[in-house]
Amino acid sequence: MKFKLLENTKTNVKFKIGLILFFILIISYAYFQQTYKNWNVISRISLSLSLMEEGTVTINKFHTHTGDKAKYKGNYYSDKAPGLSFTALPLINVSKMIIGNYGKNSHWNDGKLNWELGFIVYFCTVFTSGLFTAIAALLIYFVSLRIGTSISGAVFAMLSFGLGSLAWGWATAFLGHAMAGSCLFIAFVIIIFLNQIAAHKQRDMFLGFLAGAVLSWAVVVEYTSAIP
Repeated sequence: MKFKLLENTKTNVKFKIGLILFFILIISYAYFQQTYKNWNVISRISLSLSLMEEGTVTINKFHTHTGDKAKYKGNYYSDKAPGLSFTALPLINVSKMIIGNYGKNSHWNDGKLNWELGFIVYFCTVFTSGLFTAIAALLIYFVSLRIGTSISGAVFAMLSFGLGSLAWGWATAFLGHAMAGSCLFIAFVIIIFLNQIAAHKQRDMFLGFLAGAVLSWAVVVEYTSAIP
């Protein structure tokens, strides 16, 4: 009984350490944000805004600010995979509520690059690229513990990925790299989990579907994810 109690206590400590590091990463990504005045970023957020505000996939209002576009029959379109833009749709609504602007007079509708558009991109970046990268880092921590690594080793692995690799750079920009890579790793971890636990029909069906959905979404975010 005493041994089990100590074992549970140690498990709680491991979980708390992982959770603390997770929030440290989120804060780091939120603080060190890249500029939104980037062709790739504008192309993606323009699609989100056009879908949300006008119900169209054209990016005519913002096309002068990006070279990452395609022109067809007089209209301009984003030439990026649409997954990240789709993911940002509910986040745009939340960010608009925070700003407090509603209706047709919203300043981002005029196609100008201003602080309001900057905040929308910032908010969407934190809760897409940043959040998914932090989740992937947390899973690296737990997978490391699962295969027998010490707590310090798992912490080192998590922080090496989260703060010491290219993942940190991608986590601070509204680009598809971070989300696509994170989705691939999340699915990988689910598959590992399925292979290490006792069979349970309903749970396994759900986790199998989840792994497939996350892998599929990785391709929608970045077409090159189809290769892995």
